Amino acid sequence: MAISRLQFVNHDGAASNTDTVTISASTLGSLIVVGINMMDGLTVVSVTDGTNTYVQVPGAYISTTGLAATDIWYSQNSAAGITSVTITVSGTSTSLFRNTVVEYSGVRQTGNPVDTAGNFTSGTNANGPSLTISDPNAVLFTTLQVGALVLTSVSVPWSGSMIDDPKFLYPADLIAPGSTGAFQAVYTPNGQSSNAAGVAFLPPATFNPSDSSMFLVF
Repeated sequence: MAISRLQFVNHDGAASNTDTVTISASTLGSLIVVGINMMDGLTVVSVTDGTNTYVQVPGAYISTTGLAATDIWYSQNSAAGITSVTITVSGTSTSLFRNTVVEYSGVRQTGNPVDTAGNFTSGTNANGPSLTISDPNAVLFTTLQVGALVLTSVSVPWSGSMIDDPKFLYPADLIAPGSTGAFQAVYTPNGQSSNAAGVAFLPPATFNPSDSSMFLVF
C-alpha cells in the first residue's frame, strides 16, 4: 500500500508550556508525526494523546540562539479515534509555540520506521535539511521556522501548509519521490535566517521470495 497523507493540521499556540492540537479522528495503524517549533533553548518534555506512545526522531532537534528550537516526534501504528495531541515543553514558550500534526497511512507499522533524519540552520537560507533516503517510496517531512520575512512557497515537488498569521512557519512533505538520494525543501523568499528539522519514514518492508531468510525450515 502506498503512503498517503490523511491530514495536515497547523496550530499557533499561546504563550505556554503546553499546546493541544485538535485533529480529525485518526485511522487505525497510521503514523502520526508532530512538528514542534518553540523558543530557543527549550526542549520537548512529552507528546501525548491519551493512548499512543510518541518518541523523538533521533537527530531532528535543533536550537538556534535568537531564532527557535525545532523538533519532530512521532507515534507509529496509531490507535483509531485520536482527536487531539498535546505537546509539553520545558518552559513557557512566550514568543512562539507553533506546532503541526500530520497523519499518514501506509507507513511501516513494526520495526524502526525512520529512514533518515537531520536538521539545518542558516543565517541566510530558508531551507529544510538535506535528507538522503534509501527507499523511493518513503515520505519526507520537514518543519521550518524563519526569523522575519513571510514565507510564500516551497520548492516543487514538496507540498506545504503555512501557519496563517504570521507566515513564519512552513512545514512541508514529499511523498514517494520515486528515486533514492538527497532531497531538500527550499523556501521562498530564501534569503533569511531559518531553523529546520526533517525526517523520512519508510513504507512497509517488501517480501522478497529470493531471500531464503524469509522462510522457516522445519
